Amino acid sequence: MIIDAYEVPNGKTVDAEICIIGGGIIGIAIARELRSRGLGVTILESGGKEMEQDSQSLYKGDGRIFETGSNKRELPDYLHQSRLRLLGGSVHGWGGKCGIPDAEVFEKRDWIPNSGWPFSRQELMPFFDRACDTLKIPRFDYDANEIFDKDRPTFIFGPEKRLTTSPRHISPVTRRGPKEMIEAYRGSVADDPNADVYLHANVVDIVTNETGNAITQVEVATLKQGRFTVRAKRFILATGGIENVRLLLNSSKKHKNGLGNDHGLVGRYFSGHTTFANSSALYLTNRHQPLTLYQNKDARKIWGVFKTSRQTQIDHKLPNFTVSLNSGSPRPNSKDAAVMQSSFLMDGRMANPSLEKYSPRGSFAQAYFMTELAPNPESRISLDEQTDALGQQRVRMDWKFSKDDLDGLARSAKVFGQEMGASGMGRMKAVFRRDRLLMTTGPSRHHIGTTRMDENPKSGVVDTDCKVHGLENLYIAGSSVFPSGGIINPTLTIVALGMKLADHLVDIGKGA
Repeated sequence: MIIDAYEVPNGKTVDAEICIIGGGIIGIAIARELRSRGLGVTILESGGKEMEQDSQSLYKGDGRIFETGSNKRELPDYLHQSRLRLLGGSVHGWGGKCGIPDAEVFEKRDWIPNSGWPFSRQELMPFFDRACDTLKIPRFDYDANEIFDKDRPTFIFGPEKRLTTSPRHISPVTRRGPKEMIEAYRGSVADDPNADVYLHANVVDIVTNETGNAITQVEVATLKQGRFTVRAKRFILATGGIENVRLLLNSSKKHKNGLGNDHGLVGRYFSGHTTFANSSALYLTNRHQPLTLYQNKDARKIWGVFKTSRQTQIDHKLPNFTVSLNSGSPRPNSKDAAVMQSSFLMDGRMANPSLEKYSPRGSFAQAYFMTELAPNPESRISLDEQTDALGQQRVRMDWKFSKDDLDGLARSAKVFGQEMGASGMGRMKAVFRRDRLLMTTGPSRHHIGTTRMDENPKSGVVDTDCKVHGLENLYIAGSSVFPSGGIINPTLTIVALGMKLADHLVDIGKGA
């Protein structure tokens, strides 16, 4: 049931069983799961049903990316352009891309500092299946390195599979899908008479009890100067990897450094995903091998990206690395064509050197790279001195790349190209201007790692149940709890963790 916070009487107290702060894709997913199992849910959403600029402007802040010893790249609009403040949140801007992180992302790797999760990917797989069902995509119950679509075969780079395929599905619950899919997703809670969804409800303070070990209530303000209180047994913070931090740090009445921040970890280990293009391309010697699996990103079908295998990463001490092909790649220019023809000759695959005889779709493709960034405590979200219309301190983003991050990108690309050549399947063109990488990278809208998960409160903000260390009834949902980000789009993992959290809340609810 929709309730407009503008119409809530000033000073009112609302009682709830479970209060979810944030009505984005993960807040809705958890609410749906809890409601289906009989628990009462109240959602507090800052925005309305449609985009409103006064609400959106609350996201403004100060942002930059930089590398030690290099010039900073200012991103003055990133913080408010990479997020959406309305019911459904970033589902309205999300492209729908879903994947499951590789198993190694969950493992401790000695060449990647602070890597690993407190549980394996296998333990999370049942929740990934449920997340797939929630987002209306097929489950990942097939081998991506075998032919699973006879009309769109997997590209095999030799029998050793040093280079492999990583699959993706496209959810229809996105701006790219039918509008009714988003409306149905939002409506699953908004139209539920047993779920209260407050719009224009901005949480401005998370209040603890006298001993500071449990949340008693949250204070809500509107942009029309209304204020009211919500009390609940349990609270879930689900406002995204940046806003989660902002709310915790601004709630400092009894915890002077902010909630969950006894060890100074809230806001640290900020990361995201970035793409690197740099005039890159693949030249494939087998012109009879179609690349439709990798280039035709039909939302109704599985599609793939190339990646270095787990063993290749171990052998060369590399981070996760993928190569994605652009759709509709043009014919190569004469210089690139000469390189391609030379590689054909070297591999003994060239029957006819004439460009008129080769298929651009099967032999030449423009590409872009993605590389995993190591969790870095110096990369962080913090509070800025500027305040917003509600009197809340805005945020400052210092997204820091380490030298190893960018070196890992270059080494991964080199190894990928070498493995392509060794397999006899082609060559790769990659132009790296080391001093220009930060200026040319494309930052994603994925905000990861600011309230990271760890069993030890000195190493993480939340435990394996996503409960904030030191607080009995505050949980955090979203990619801010990821200990390692990998390079897979995070939404499917976010929803999978939401399913896991919902199960936990149902279990303790039975014993309450």
